Amino acid sequence: MEGTFLNVMAEFDERTQRRLRAVHEVLAEHGCVGRQSKTLPYHITLGIYGPDAEDALALRLSALAGTPAVDVSLGGIGLFRLDVLFAIPNVTRALLDLRRPFADSSDSRDWAPHVTLLKDRPEVVLRAVPLAAERFSGHSGRIVAVSLYQFRPTRLVERIDLAP
Repeated sequence: MEGTFLNVMAEFDERTQRRLRAVHEVLAEHGCVGRQSKTLPYHITLGIYGPDAEDALALRLSALAGTPAVDVSLGGIGLFRLDVLFAIPNVTRALLDLRRPFADSSDSRDWAPHVTLLKDRPEVVLRAVPLAAERFSGHSGRIVAVSLYQFRPTRLVERIDLAP
């Protein structure tokens, strides 16, 4: 996406964050570092919006207060084109319910829940596939927060913790 935009993200618990970081560390040890953001938590994007939607999205996030945390199973890995390697979350009713307030997102028709592990040139991503596959036996975790980030420049706008 060009220019400034907003991203609503479902963030994982710390245990899941550590397990996903461990996969990326192995990739990096083999020269597969990528150009994905390394400062953001691992997440599932729930929606992408233009910068003018910030106030409305902040209200939607605050309405999630009290929503229970969502159990998620990451069942395997996949590719977008040949330049994005990702973990695949199993889609559940709870995940779809968490996304429902953001169904008007600019990526609404093409929403494919995923957790980006690596963005890079095709030859790097293809080299990473067997490395990730060997170390990714599927993970179970929890979505414990929903955050709103602005990109270009990057800043956290708001973060709502879900109920335990």
